Amino acid sequence: MLARVIASVTVALSTFAGPALVAAPHAQADEVASAEARVAALQRQVRITTDRLVNGTEQWERDRAALRQVERRYAAVTALVRAQEAALAQSRVAVAVVARRMYMHPVQDKLRLAIGMSPDQVLGLLQTQGELDKVAGSDTEVVRRARLAQLSLMRKHAEATQLERSAQALADRSAKRMHDLQALAADTSRQLSAATRLLAQARAREAARLARLARVRPAGAARCVTSSTGGMSNGQLDPAALCPLWKAPGQRMRTDASRWFDKMSVYHWRKTGKPLCVTDSYRSYARQVDVYRRKPGLAAVPGTSRHGWGLAVDLGCGVAQFGSPAYNWMRANARRFHFVHPSWAEPSGSMPEAWHWEYTG
Repeated sequence: MLARVIASVTVALSTFAGPALVAAPHAQADEVASAEARVAALQRQVRITTDRLVNGTEQWERDRAALRQVERRYAAVTALVRAQEAALAQSRVAVAVVARRMYMHPVQDKLRLAIGMSPDQVLGLLQTQGELDKVAGSDTEVVRRARLAQLSLMRKHAEATQLERSAQALADRSAKRMHDLQALAADTSRQLSAATRLLAQARAREAARLARLARVRPAGAARCVTSSTGGMSNGQLDPAALCPLWKAPGQRMRTDASRWFDKMSVYHWRKTGKPLCVTDSYRSYARQVDVYRRKPGLAAVPGTSRHGWGLAVDLGCGVAQFGSPAYNWMRANARRFHFVHPSWAEPSGSMPEAWHWEYTG
């Protein structure tokens, strides 16, 4: 029977949405097993999803880099357009002077028509009449420059238009890519949260049943009993592998990491009169998805964050500022408690974050 249940759960998960698990009377053990199978199947799916998120985020970052490059080029071309528009305006003034001179002293009667013409039309008329060589040399150069300025301006306008279209296409593509990635992460998180909740409920019912049989009061969930995360997945750690941090309500880390962090915080308290301020620590997969959704390009891809292993902590109360006394204290003391500031979070790193510290074990 258990094999059939597990098989049915696996098939249901292939569509990423399975029916609610309802235990039959006296079948709590099977209910727990099927719930565990469902969570395990989703954890495998999470690993596949994480690979897709990593690859998709890398492509999104390449699109954003290409967009920034196009935007820089567009800004440069736009500046050239403005400069050439000013140059063309000056050329038009000079050509108007030539036209007035031609009106007063025409090379041929037909050239009187040049008054009011554009620079292109003036030059074209001179070329058509074969009289260009009869115009004074400086006047010829004025007309030539006006024509060149107009042609150059037309080319730059066309280039600016093409760059604008390219930028919009890249912006649209990167926005759609990020939307799809966030939707994938959110859907995975919803399915995993639902399955984990069902498993917790099934375990609670099984514990209550066994307690009734043994006529003892059911014990609460074990806490802080192991530092191992073997067999667990990022953002899906068993509560038994997490411990609350000293003087940091609601914050937890892996058991061994919390023990060393507490030592560091107590030492800080003895030296400064206050514990370390913690703004973030262990993040469930669902919480990492939320951060990824709100801060694309800044947050780690769900399933890859050190927060998801209970090994990273974000600190406040001054530590979040490079060079502050609180930050310098961490720089001087953290390593003795097995905490480090990763290179990528350094001021010269790829993503400077003064507040982010990690347990090395």
